[in-house]
Amino acid sequence: MMFDRFALCVERFWDCIDQLACVIIRSPFYILFDWGGAPSADRTISAYVGIKAETGHKWALVAEKIIDSIMLAPGHCRGAIARDSRD
Repeated sequence: MMFDRFALCVERFWDCIDQLACVIIRSPFYILFDWGGAPSADRTISAYVGIKAETGHKWALVAEKIIDSIMLAPGHCRGAIARDSRD
């Protein structure tokens, strides 16, 4: 029971780090080129890549395969879209 609560807190911590990284990575592109709209503090890198992959962006299709492989979970990026929307 206590381990489950600890695991949930660790998962939430890594989600925050992921969301911060997404904002940091996307901000220069938004500021300089207005690409992709304003970065959202509620969107993870995986979800952003999944959204762009669904719309057929070639860079996102490549990034999606890499991220899915790293996470050892086929469909991770596209599944992250629903997870980010739910939270």
